[in-house]
Amino acid sequence: MRFVGIDPGLSAPAVCVLGPAGGVASLKTIRSRLLGQERVARIIAGVMVELAGPCLVAIEGYAYSRNLQGARPAVEAVGALKHALWSAGIEADHSIGPMTLRKYVTGRGRHGGRDDDKRAMMEAARSAGVSIIDDNQADAWGLATILRDAYLLATEGRRPGTLFRHEVCQELVPWIREQIRRLERGESA
Repeated sequence: MRFVGIDPGLSAPAVCVLGPAGGVASLKTIRSRLLGQERVARIIAGVMVELAGPCLVAIEGYAYSRNLQGARPAVEAVGALKHALWSAGIEADHSIGPMTLRKYVTGRGRHGGRDDDKRAMMEAARSAGVSIIDDNQADAWGLATILRDAYLLATEGRRPGTLFRHEVCQELVPWIREQIRRLERGESA
């Protein structure tokens, strides 16, 4: 099983794929000078190329504190990405919001301002031995890590560290078990 985390931002989305043992199999930021739907298509293509074989996929949830007008293009891009995944037989989880992700990875939901939050995520990834180039990759790695930890909880009963981490993973266990059943039935995950 592979674990895929996607930070779906429009400016520099990132994808992280962890292999079965948890090592980074792929980590990239998708950059494009294209605009509008062409940019969204490039992002989707950059994600889909990483999804060979059985995998669990998590897309970072929305930051609800942003204004709707400014968030609309990103929301539409995530919708297009989720549709592309669905068309390929892949159901992605979209429940892990930015605050939950930061708290899971760093131990705290806020580290001061937005730049402090980004630095904390990058430091956490680097301290885990992951070579990252930006905060988007750190977010994608964090999402993939949560999926891997939740998978280990669902299949082996391994509890991930803190009570908060356990609660986050526990919420994903039913969805993960359903994805495992789909794979066992020969359906795409």
